[in-house]
Amino acid sequence: MVDWYFSKEAVQFGPVSELEARQMLALAEILPTDLMWCDGMTHWISAESARKIMESPQLPKIPPPIVNAASAEAASAQPVVATSKSWRTFFLGALCVIFSVVLIAAIVVGSVIL
Repeated sequence: MVDWYFSKEAVQFGPVSELEARQMLALAEILPTDLMWCDGMTHWISAESARKIMESPQLPKIPPPIVNAASAEAASAQPVVATSKSWRTFFLGALCVIFSVVLIAAIVVGSVIL
């Protein structure tokens, strides 16, 4: 459980445990329009929004074990996004390969004819 801070009329209070915050919300000691914050948030939110967060199913705090290093690397791999530069590089590479094949074919055919 996380510690919560709350603000009433621009005065900050806390930290209080999540259990205490839930009780204070239930008893209207913290009003839905008061502001609340906990570690990991980028900004203060309304107490009503905080109440909804507290009521939502919690994600496990400890991730499941990783089967092996290869699957971890595959899971964390970023998708490749094609950019106009990568397409140009691909196109120029393909042209070089085609030119090389044509040049080799010309050399082979030229040596056969001679």
